[in-house]
Amino acid sequence: MVKHLRRFLFISLFGVSLFAQNNALDFDGSNDYVSLGDVHDSFTALTFSAWIYPEATNGVIVAKNQVYAFQFNANSKIEIYFGNGSSWNGTPLISNGTVTTNQWNHVAVTRDASNNVVLYINGNSSSNARQITENGNSALAFAIGAY
Repeated sequence: MVKHLRRFLFISLFGVSLFAQNNALDFDGSNDYVSLGDVHDSFTALTFSAWIYPEATNGVIVAKNQVYAFQFNANSKIEIYFGNGSSWNGTPLISNGTVTTNQWNHVAVTRDASNNVVLYINGNSSSNARQITENGNSALAFAIGAY
């Protein structure tokens, strides 16, 4: 998968904020990513939130391969996959709206304790809530920008 996420300003994961003040992480689409190691395997309630500046389509925002992948696709829609740790299960939840290239976009996904998943673009719900029960575990690294 081609990664074209050039600028990554802010991401809030699991109640912890990572940010670069007056700067942004810059991914050039050629194997750039930040690895956080083997963290955050199985969980029920979660929120991924990020400011992204896509310069092209198809980009990974955060992922832990075959556990979850939050990304935007060739149609500029955001999507979330969940897996069991060894394979992807079911179909991804895909947004109704799109992110805009060459512009800052705020994207988020939430999953509540009842496994209801919703996608957001620029503060607006961009999907109907869907129950996704997959909850995997993997020794692979959690990554920002690639998997």
